[in-house]
Amino acid sequence: MSSPDAYESSKFMRALRGFYTPKKEDDAIKQLRNALSSMDHLHEPWTSGVITLSEPEKKLFYEQQDGTSTSLELGSATVAQAEDLSNACQPATFGLNHEDVLDETYRKAGKLDAGDFAWLFSPSDRDDFTHKLVSGLFPWRAPDKGFRFELYKLNVYGEGSFFKAHQDTPRSEDMFGSLVVLLLFTHEGGSLLLRHRGREFEFNGQALLQDAPSTASAAYVAFFSDVEHEVARVTSGYRVTITFNLYFDANKSAPVIQAPADPHLEHPFKTALSTFINDPILRLAYPFIGFGLEHAYPFKSAIRGLANFKGSDAALIKTLDKLHIQYNVFLLYREDKNTVLCPFHVLSTNIVDGDKYYEDDDDYMTNKLEIVAGEGGFLVWDIDPKDVVDSYQLSYSTWYRFYKKNEKRYKQMKVEWVTEPNEEFLDNSATIAYGNQAELEYHYHQLCVVATLTPEELSGERDAQKNSDDDTMDEDGTDEEMDGDEDN
Repeated sequence: MSSPDAYESSKFMRALRGFYTPKKEDDAIKQLRNALSSMDHLHEPWTSGVITLSEPEKKLFYEQQDGTSTSLELGSATVAQAEDLSNACQPATFGLNHEDVLDETYRKAGKLDAGDFAWLFSPSDRDDFTHKLVSGLFPWRAPDKGFRFELYKLNVYGEGSFFKAHQDTPRSEDMFGSLVVLLLFTHEGGSLLLRHRGREFEFNGQALLQDAPSTASAAYVAFFSDVEHEVARVTSGYRVTITFNLYFDANKSAPVIQAPADPHLEHPFKTALSTFINDPILRLAYPFIGFGLEHAYPFKSAIRGLANFKGSDAALIKTLDKLHIQYNVFLLYREDKNTVLCPFHVLSTNIVDGDKYYEDDDDYMTNKLEIVAGEGGFLVWDIDPKDVVDSYQLSYSTWYRFYKKNEKRYKQMKVEWVTEPNEEFLDNSATIAYGNQAELEYHYHQLCVVATLTPEELSGERDAQKNSDDDTMDEDGTDEEMDGDEDN
């Protein structure tokens, strides 16, 4: 990562526009965009399947309301046993704006905390399962850290139970997803509906279990934490799930992933970007290219370069690293969510807690502009600033008014967006509103990456290593392409 101050020395841009046609420029960016969007089917934010359970793993132990312990056998539990398990549960709450809330119009279900039940199935002890999970979530890039599975809760959804759309609450900067295991209890309804940036997936674990070769089976789905999901209403029976939180763990060995059918296949975006940066005219035309990230992240770790990037974002970051392209991670702010009057956004490395500091006055908005556009911040114009005409409507934009009072105070950057950036609003900075648990310390944020392609930043080291043997998407020193490690 580098400082983007190099933009201020990019005076060659104005001269360049005289001989480089807009059509060619647009086509070049479009090719990058198409190559990146073509990765969507390669990076699903979820993966699912069926687990065959051993004899010991078929036993579920739990504590009843009176404090006594009992057990049942998965796959052969009676309706009475399922009802007893449901009666042992406490009403399930959910997180709403930093508070745990019990509201059965939003979530109706029962829950047992991790200390109130025991199941001998341990994902970390099943290498075959872990490798399958990693290959589903990280098909092009093996993580350089190990995984840790944290037993979280058992939930029972009886007839009429449901959970409206929500995102899982992050409990650590290392948390990246959830694993939901559906146990074999007869029920109807209760599908888990997953949504992320226009994509949808219905996890019908009951149907998967009906097709399973063994009654000693469980269905599972794993997904990234910022994926929105909801539990459809259960129409009969009992839907029973056990949830594990998924964490990256630097103290554990990195898992391997299954290689694609063609071991020499190169990631399409890496090919397109390599072609792009080897064209000196394109580099001059676009000194800064931006990418709205697919997933949301805790911002503090991202700005320090320690973020655990997920899915297609991991492939993007690894591509930039392998091509020796400098980049920075930013939040992109607009003035507020109710107006489009301000003709610029702000790239910032500062988090604004809108809930804590929001006040509806000019002093508030001025202070916020100073925070987001101050040290490390840049104005990014939605249109050419030379084309902005002062008007009565613009007078309603507090940001624009204070910018006009001292134009030289704020740095500016011209960014060509390859993928649309994700913006945040000063009156609602964090993305999480409804979660499965209240959490004060960690929030997801919508981030963007700005890559610097100026000649000063693209060193000769990249060209020298263009044909080297370390052209890989992994960080383990092996001679693999972006598909990751070979199968063991």
